[in-house]
Amino acid sequence: VESGWRYRAIYPTPEMLAEVSQDFFENPHGAPWFPQAVIRDLGLAQQLCLLFDLLEQKDNFLLKETMYLTTLACLMKRHGKSNHTFCELPEAYSKILRVKELLVEMPETNFSLQDLADMVGLSAWHFLRQFKKYVGLPPHAWLVQARLQKARQLLKQGDQIAMVAQQCGFSDQSHFNRHFKKAMGVTPTQYVVSLNI
Repeated sequence: VESGWRYRAIYPTPEMLAEVSQDFFENPHGAPWFPQAVIRDLGLAQQLCLLFDLLEQKDNFLLKETMYLTTLACLMKRHGKSNHTFCELPEAYSKILRVKELLVEMPETNFSLQDLADMVGLSAWHFLRQFKKYVGLPPHAWLVQARLQKARQLLKQGDQIAMVAQQCGFSDQSHFNRHFKKAMGVTPTQYVVSLNI
């Protein structure tokens, strides 16, 4: 643009890539190698932009780590030196159900992806894939639903909207309003009014 340009970069070390990829692919052999220094991949570029924007926000660790892992997986699968095959992972249904229930019981907690994976003894990538398989949503999306469920209960009890946003783990009231309206079709204020009709 006329005012100039900027770039943003992320520098995962070879050790980090090797660790992350150990649950991605069959027969992993350390960090992948990328034969091209510059890659033209519009979809991946857009995903990286979303990741960088997300990393600048406070909290929301679960979504940040999810986006980070899926972005690295996309990069390695599409542009790594050899054509990798995703490995089959052992079933983890009962473990995923425990985490699902925990998120419902404590939706206000700002869990990280690694925290949840550690609780059930899975790697972050294995946990992420298994959670989406059994729940139908990634963990961060399920957490938002759990927060909204708790919010509706608190609003029915007559709690103030600003306090409900805080008690349910939303970063601020506008963040709460945005998610509530997207899910319910009305703002929290309109929801409260409809309860009193």
